[in-house]
Amino acid sequence: MAALACRSAAKLDVLAICATLSVDRDVAAGEAAAALVRALPGALGLRPVFFRPGTMVLSFDEAWLLRLIDAERQARFDDVKFLLTSRVAPAMRRNLGILAAAVARTAGTGTDMSI
Repeated sequence: MAALACRSAAKLDVLAICATLSVDRDVAAGEAAAALVRALPGALGLRPVFFRPGTMVLSFDEAWLLRLIDAERQARFDDVKFLLTSRVAPAMRRNLGILAAAVARTAGTGTDMSI
């Protein structure tokens, strides 16, 4: 849903987003997810593919992002490192990891995000 809402929004600089989130640690889940989705094109170097809600399959980008957030939630930091290293430029990894951690931290604990 965050991807749908952000389709027409301007891309943001990942450093600016992280600075904004670091000021308020209790940012709402929706805001953190929106920031992450808006930062993805710059971090990945391409526009990620998000299918419409209700689609029975996940795009590669959706599956990768859900795995990243799930790994952050479960504190599987080797998996987080692998996922970030596999797709994100070295200069962007830390910041994208911060955004994914913010989403994982604010996501409901009852939500199963595993794939």
